[in-house]
Amino acid sequence: DAIDEKQLEIVHHHDGQLLIADSSVERELIYLLEHCVHHQAMIKLAVNSLSYITLDESFGIARSTQEHRKNAKAQR
Repeated sequence: DAIDEKQLEIVHHHDGQLLIADSSVERELIYLLEHCVHHQAMIKLAVNSLSYITLDESFGIARSTQEHRKNAKAQR
């Protein structure tokens, strides 16, 4: 797909330095998905103290972590 192959140049200014990195739309979208999981984990910490809200056990846990736990449990 054309959007997946689109190359990007990420430009970031940090402490007076210009940082440039090559990337792709696909890579940036994957990063955003993973970063959302990070925020979900923080939300889960706050929500767990509320008895009237229940979140799915997998909420805020990265897919790779879920798969690792599943495989580790199967090997026991």
